[in-house]
Amino acid sequence: MTHAALENYGHCVLAKVLEILAGEDIFAGKIRKIAYLAAEDGAHESGCLFVKMRTAKNQMGEKTQILIAAMASMAVDAYANLLIEGRETGEWPGNIPVKLGAAYLHAQIGLALDQRARGEDPRAVLALALCVLGLPDAQSEIA
Repeated sequence: MTHAALENYGHCVLAKVLEILAGEDIFAGKIRKIAYLAAEDGAHESGCLFVKMRTAKNQMGEKTQILIAAMASMAVDAYANLLIEGRETGEWPGNIPVKLGAAYLHAQIGLALDQRARGEDPRAVLALALCVLGLPDAQSEIA
């Protein structure tokens, strides 16, 4: 049942994130939309199923653990592609290696969603993450 719930999440929520990242919007627009999903979108009012399952991954069955790892890898790869696109267009300064930046962005979005689940405001975490990535303009729109 846990595996089925996570698969449904992938088809609904993760697909929405991947759609934003692969969309036609400019780099900054994609960053804004992802930050909005993490900080304000009503679908994540009580947090994120994927983040919760990722935290408890070792308590899940083998099939679910494999799915969690695959979904995390898809997300990090999509964030890496976004950063590469941003560097190529000059919208991202590329101040850190792409893979590290993608993993960092993925982790900080997860942290923001976890904060929402605890009833805390995640905007400061997202603003700091964007600042660390060298995106102070996007950061000011969140804070």
